[in-house]
Amino acid sequence: MKKSTENVHKKGRYMKTPFKMLIVVSILMLAFGTRCSSPGNVTLDVRCREQDPVDSNHYLVKAETLVLSPNEVAIILCDVWNNSSDSVNEMAAFMNEVVKTTRDKGVFIIHAPADCMDYYKDTPQRKLAQDAPYAQPPFEIKRRVEDSDYEPPLPGTFGHLGHRIDTKKPSKQSVKPTYRWTKQNDAVEILPGDAVSESGQEIYNLLEQRGIDNVVIMGFATDICMVRRSYGIRQMVYNGKNIMICRDLTDISSQHTGEHSDDLGLIIEHIERYWCPSITSESLTGKPPFQFKDDSTTGS
Repeated sequence: MKKSTENVHKKGRYMKTPFKMLIVVSILMLAFGTRCSSPGNVTLDVRCREQDPVDSNHYLVKAETLVLSPNEVAIILCDVWNNSSDSVNEMAAFMNEVVKTTRDKGVFIIHAPADCMDYYKDTPQRKLAQDAPYAQPPFEIKRRVEDSDYEPPLPGTFGHLGHRIDTKKPSKQSVKPTYRWTKQNDAVEILPGDAVSESGQEIYNLLEQRGIDNVVIMGFATDICMVRRSYGIRQMVYNGKNIMICRDLTDISSQHTGEHSDDLGLIIEHIERYWCPSITSESLTGKPPFQFKDDSTTGS
């Protein structure tokens, strides 16, 4: 194991110790009838995978309940672009209802449509992120690719980059690529009190400013953006945040028929093993989770 990451890994897969302590405390609070019984709280049914103590090649599914005050939770919408993919278009309206329900409870909403910050440069939501006071992170904030000393390669269709993300390659004279997407999908509202950022440091600043350690991430694409971005799953674990992926409101980068059910499940399992727990949107809304029209397994 690399010396530079040893301490992070020692802290545990999925930040296990603090996350489990939080679950235990929450369950105890429920048992004694404290404020956790309030309908205003957020009750999350989380799922993770732990190595079988008898068979190191086998992982056991563990389901637990986490009850939190809404002001202890943030939702990050990762790359919910316009003009990007059929799956984003299909998820967006449902995602907006989830965001609306949780925002009304007091959950902090962060919109993170990468490569689109110029579109939002004069908005109060963008300025909210830029104006948050700097907070020193425990580890350098950057794009986090696979750690071969800690996790095996992502399964499934990770090699099929770009099949759903339709980009135009820049010419030699271009400063940066030109993308089809220009802003967040119009079906997802950005309202007062929300923030807009693609910067891991800005998002970390916002979370620290509000004392938020519990983060739910949803959007596109699980096998690239959601794990790799500077505010993505790997970096959030390095930052000591209790991040959870909303497994029914995401997809993978390939558009091959059936793969967004079969391979998405494999990638979610990988994340649950090596990085963080997952939830479904049912935990946030009390309603059935999202399903793609041609898929009966997503979110299961």
